[in-house]
Amino acid sequence: MARVLIKPIEPLELEFADGVVKEALFNNEAFIIFTEEFGDIDDLIKEELKDKPYDFAAKILYSGMKVVDRTVTKEEARAIVVGGGEELLREITRLLIDNFMITADDDSKKKFLEEVRKINQSLLGK
Repeated sequence: MARVLIKPIEPLELEFADGVVKEALFNNEAFIIFTEEFGDIDDLIKEELKDKPYDFAAKILYSGMKVVDRTVTKEEARAIVVGGGEELLREITRLLIDNFMITADDDSKKKFLEEVRKINQSLLGK
């Protein structure tokens, strides 16, 4: 008998002033979409995260929203990120890290955490 381990992925719910609710999932499919449309995430983390955090977050949000709704546009995701401000940036980052840590193997986790440490050091100037 085949057995598949299902790990819970927490979605991001975006509720707008008009009552519309949209979702984003930061799962493996979102990483595939990101890579296909924007290139290697590791390269973009190094290039954009420090200088263009809203652009980077918009790409992440777009990829996660596209998992749920194929009609979402990059412009829509960027407008949502700009409108959501720092609170949304923090939430996207938290979910991205949490969901990656749930699904990744041990080697990927180690590499990812090392990259996060480097980014934190560069952002803090240490």
